[in-house]
Amino acid sequence: MKVKSKGIVWLYVLALLPAIAVAQPPDTARTTRHEFSIQQAVDYAKKNNVQVKNALLDVKMQEQVNREVTFEGVSEY
Repeated sequence: MKVKSKGIVWLYVLALLPAIAVAQPPDTARTTRHEFSIQQAVDYAKKNNVQVKNALLDVKMQEQVNREVTFEGVSEY
């Protein structure tokens, strides 16, 4: 019985071999490389990172609040 079960296992392996061969990742030679300088990487991150965008908006909103509070303080005198 063990010999037959090993034969069945090999039969499954051979049957799945074409599917495994097709599932290989694409050829890495065709992968495009992008090279950034450090400054370009920082600029790209600032421009495209959602958290950075939100933080920059928070800074702008706080600057506006600071202007309003300063204006209110100056106009009271």
